[in-house]
Amino acid sequence: MIRSYEGDFVLDGRAIKFADPFEAQRAGISLVHQHFALVPNFTVAENLALASPLTTTRWLDLRQLCAPALEAAQNVGWELDLDARTGSLSVGEQQRIEIVRALAAGGKVLLFDEPTATLSAAEVADLFRVMRIMKDAGRAIVFISHKLDEVMEIADRVTVMRRGEVVAQRLEIAETSPEALARLMVGEVEEPAGAARSLTSEPALVAEDVVSVMPRAVGLNGVSFEIRSGEIVGFGGVDGNGQIALAEVAAGLRRPEAGKLSWRGGEFRPDRLRIAYIPQDRRRDGLATEMSVLENLLIDGHRVGSLSRFGVLSTTSVTKWAQRLVEEFDIRADSLDTPVANLSGGNQQKLILARTLSETPELIVAHNPTRGLDVRAASYVHRCLRSAAERGAAVLLITTEVDELIALSDRFFVLSAGRLLSGRDVAALIGGRS
Repeated sequence: MIRSYEGDFVLDGRAIKFADPFEAQRAGISLVHQHFALVPNFTVAENLALASPLTTTRWLDLRQLCAPALEAAQNVGWELDLDARTGSLSVGEQQRIEIVRALAAGGKVLLFDEPTATLSAAEVADLFRVMRIMKDAGRAIVFISHKLDEVMEIADRVTVMRRGEVVAQRLEIAETSPEALARLMVGEVEEPAGAARSLTSEPALVAEDVVSVMPRAVGLNGVSFEIRSGEIVGFGGVDGNGQIALAEVAAGLRRPEAGKLSWRGGEFRPDRLRIAYIPQDRRRDGLATEMSVLENLLIDGHRVGSLSRFGVLSTTSVTKWAQRLVEEFDIRADSLDTPVANLSGGNQQKLILARTLSETPELIVAHNPTRGLDVRAASYVHRCLRSAAERGAAVLLITTEVDELIALSDRFFVLSAGRLLSGRDVAALIGGRS
């Protein structure tokens, strides 16, 4: 996909160079992408067929083309519904398609790029089960991840990279620790407690018996809560239990079918509030990845009054404003004209933070804001959310990471099947921590 300028890759004792991904696949190297390379409107069978070798026959037999992938799925204990529309499947089910495509291609070296970033705990356990089966079958597995507990669980040896350079290699897992790996990855990371926040006595955002119906996902079923200005209220739970509906309703992107939202005792009018929305899928919902850093900042920034005169944006003012945000939020890009697709996940998330938090929002809706980020980038996001709350924002935090839920939240709930669990159920779900 990208050619190296120097150095060699060695496979089975000989140096290799590939002109394109197909050559790598024919040599036995397969990649399971972090952002799936699937066509959502295709069926499972059609997506599997896309990865099959081209046939010289006039007519394509989908079942025949899918046979190697089905056999690979059966070998690891998976069943695939070939007629299912891929876009309607869960993230874990879509990942299975990616994996069996790699197995069906006969890959002897499998590269997994952040494969657990969007999986539930049960899906991670199942993925690791399958990875161990592949390892026992003689395949070499490269597991790329920033989640150190998972690295410690699944890897035999580990190599650590920082800013594109190897800082440690061939470390035996039995001879290292998550703390040592974190220091190698990012250096010392402090997680400050933050200044004491002043909370208003009256609630800012109030939800009363909110119902929201989602066509292909769990919605909200009578949810009630309140958040005060200066407060971070967390919502935890396994993905797929109403989190998307909650985020979109609170951000004003979706109207509830029943119940009521209010803001400081009056009507909830999203068009009249400064709302910062940090979506869980930054590439799909938060960024225009083919556009530049500057253009993405202007998605919200064009509303900043100081950047325009008589309705026309000032190029000089916009450039100075954007450069200030890049420096303030430590966005590492070659220039303001760099396409966002070229940035790392952490820098893409910083760009979203810069765009949404720079104008002092009244309400922040953050949905899995550290998903796919390394330790340092996640720590930076935490500091930004705490700082915004200290300045008086009401923060609605939705996260599937229990440690993040507890570390950031002043109070928290857990979503299950579109409802908020009681305190006793919450204690059971998170192992008694409060």
